[in-house]
Amino acid sequence: MILQFVVVAFQVLQTSATFSIENKLDLPRQEVVSIPMEKIEQILGEKTDPAKVLLEDKTSNQKVLIQWVDENQDGQMEEMLFWANLKENEIKSYKISLSLTPTQTSEPDERTFARFVPERIDDIAWENDKVAFRTYGPEAERIVVEKKPGGTLTSGIDAWLKRVSYPIIDKWYQKHVAGGSYHQDTGEGYDP
Repeated sequence: MILQFVVVAFQVLQTSATFSIENKLDLPRQEVVSIPMEKIEQILGEKTDPAKVLLEDKTSNQKVLIQWVDENQDGQMEEMLFWANLKENEIKSYKISLSLTPTQTSEPDERTFARFVPERIDDIAWENDKVAFRTYGPEAERIVVEKKPGGTLTSGIDAWLKRVSYPIIDKWYQKHVAGGSYHQDTGEGYDP
C-alpha cells in the first residue's frame, strides 16, 4: 500500500513535456541549442528550479547534459544550453521534466568563465583553468580619443598568467576596484 501511494504521488508531482528540433539541411549538424527559461516555464507550466530540470533524448532515453546561463549576473538562470547532434534532415525529440529532488548533487568544477566587465569601463574577460585574457572595449578607446582621464587604448589582448586552476577574473577585478593591483603577483598569478 505504501509503495502504491509513492508511485501515485510521483506521477502527480512529476512535470514533463516533449519538444523536437529539426535539421532541415542535407548535411549533419552539431549545434548548441538555447532555450530561454521563460519558454521552459511555459512548456512545463510552472516556475522552474534549474537544479531540478532533466533533459532526455527520446530516441535513446539517455540523459542530455545541460548548462545554465545567468546572462545578467543576478543569480537567476535565463537560458538553458545543450548540445544536439542531428543527421541530415533529422527531427529529434527530447523530453524535459522536473525531478522531485535536485538533479545535481554538487557544483561542477568551473573550467571556463567569461563576462563583460562594466566596472572596468567595458572590458571583456575570459579564462580557463590555465590562463585568463582580457581586452578593452570601444568605450575605453573613446575616452582616450576625447582626451579624458581613465580610458585605455587597446593593444590587443592581455594574457593574465595564472598559478591556480580556479577562476580568478571576478576576484582580480574586485581587487582592482578596491585599489589593489592584478599587475603584482600575490600567489595566484598576475597581468604582466
